[in-house]
Order: sequence, then C-alpha cells, then structure tokens
Amino acid sequence: MCNFDGRDPQRNGRAIGTNRPEMRGGEFIDFAYGASILAKDGHLLSVEAVQNIYQDLDGIQRERDWTLWASWSKA
Repeated sequence: MCNFDGRDPQRNGRAIGTNRPEMRGGEFIDFAYGASILAKDGHLLSVEAVQNIYQDLDGIQRERDWTLWASWSKA
C-alpha cells in the first residue's frame, strides 16, 4: 500500500498530521492468540488477543499496547 500523492489547493495540508506523508505509516510486529468455541446449537464464540511486540511509527501516531477482539455468530 502506498501513500497518497498530490494535494488539494483548497485545503491546508499542514493542519492535520495524517495529511502529511512523512507522518504516516511505520513498522510493527504483533503476537496474536485466540480461541473459538462452537456450541451444539450452532453458536460460535471467538476471542482473539493481540499483543504489540515492536513498533516504529512515523510521525505523530497513537501507540498500541494490545487489542482484544471478540465475535459471536450463529450458523
């Protein structure tokens, strides 16, 4: 994926940090683990936890420590 190129002359591109290509992106390494439980009646519960191991962000961005995802579905 690449950054946007060009500019809109009607907008102040310096007003928002995400409008500046040099302040977007970076590198990160995550470790994820999860589990799924399928009940007899077709309900599926899934949970995934993601732990950030390494990150090198460009510009001003929010760091991530961990993320938790959960989903439920019925087949």
